[in-house]
Amino acid sequence: MMMIVLIGLFITSNASAQLWNIGNTVITFVDASRGNRQIETVIFYPADVSGNQVALGSPSDKKFPVIVFGHGQEIAWTNYQYLWDRLVVKGFILAMPLTETGSNPDVTEFAKDLAFVAAEFTTMRFDPASFFYKRHNSKSCVMGHGMGGGAATLAVQYNPAITTLVTLAATETVPSAIAAASNITIPAVVIGGGEDCVAPISSNQMPMFNNLASDCKTFINQLDASHCNFAQNAGACTSSEVLCNGFPTSYQSTNLTSTYFVVSFLRYYMKSNAPALSKFEWKLKQKRILPTSCLVMVMPQDSLLMMKIQK
Repeated sequence: MMMIVLIGLFITSNASAQLWNIGNTVITFVDASRGNRQIETVIFYPADVSGNQVALGSPSDKKFPVIVFGHGQEIAWTNYQYLWDRLVVKGFILAMPLTETGSNPDVTEFAKDLAFVAAEFTTMRFDPASFFYKRHNSKSCVMGHGMGGGAATLAVQYNPAITTLVTLAATETVPSAIAAASNITIPAVVIGGGEDCVAPISSNQMPMFNNLASDCKTFINQLDASHCNFAQNAGACTSSEVLCNGFPTSYQSTNLTSTYFVVSFLRYYMKSNAPALSKFEWKLKQKRILPTSCLVMVMPQDSLLMMKIQK
């Protein structure tokens, strides 16, 4: 399935599935293969009551998929609260590694961190001593913003069990995330911002999207979104946009729009929710009128000039 969608509207969400409360914990994973590298990870998970270290949501045999999220360069995990507020309540575990937070991150190591944390959830589901014993459904997604989106793309090669890929204003990296995309065959959603002057679509997300070997891949251009809109109140990031003549707008609309689409996509591929794929396509069609299908590139009639980006 190949879809290309351009979005320029504020989208309102409606809840139709069970909503969970949010539990949280911190686990430091240790990768022995990399000199016992420590990967401190903040984890948010579905629960019956909110709080630190509270039990996962009932019943006790309920299983949840995991999303491993890579932060943007010099952007704190706390600037992504909208993700756990909107994804965890829908029944997803969200794990956020806190490594490579400096001004010169090692993207390869960060990519390996994302892949390793995803693999650890598979291990923990079989470990009676683990907090997540028998609570992970074996499905995992790597997701990321900016540098973290590039790292998520690179991470797929390090863990063949990863189920899906989602990127938000992903930046090209060294080594090349664009090149790595050509070896990715899992379902993917690539989201870019039409006002992104830090990682412009034409030189970052679109080449990644075009290179993906996935049968099911969707590109969404949020026309009024800047690079830093995919975080919240990320001051240092916003300053970088001003330096490249960007004009940051409200992040709330970008945050809501991104999760509005991603939830349905992930519910289908990670929770085996059969109607969710149709819901995902319905959401795309609802906002841009033109029909969608697994073999159609969706273009809004009022944004035909954007087709130049895809050539």
